[in-house]
Amino acid sequence: MNSRLLPLLALFALHDAAAGDALHQGFIEHGKRQLALLPLNERESHLRSMIAELPGDAALHFRLGNLLAAQRRWPEARFAYAQANRLAPGHPDIHHNLAIALDHLEQYGEASQHYRAALAGAAHGEYRFALPPLQQRLHKLEAARP
Repeated sequence: MNSRLLPLLALFALHDAAAGDALHQGFIEHGKRQLALLPLNERESHLRSMIAELPGDAALHFRLGNLLAAQRRWPEARFAYAQANRLAPGHPDIHHNLAIALDHLEQYGEASQHYRAALAGAAHGEYRFALPPLQQRLHKLEAARP
């Protein structure tokens, strides 16, 4: 067995036995970090396995969306980001990335809504995107609306 997978397997084994305790949460975080060590072609299947185990973890859906977006798989990325947004509404980074996926799918009205939500969320919390490009894109989308 691949030794890189052992931490992920440990995460799954402890899920039922220790749901909710601090040790369990530590294993979840460790499993998320271990994903970065996997080859790119294995990350998606492991993320999907982790999501099956922890369907309510918005960060896992967000990471899956990022992985799919990097591969330009916009419909799937949109779905993953929408799931993350459902689980963690109002998070500016989720709104931002969902807006980008919608933008690529030429769903400009919905993209504009999520760009605006990302800006609103950024005014009240942490975010990891650059404001000027977001504001420029939102301005272009709104200027092009009939």
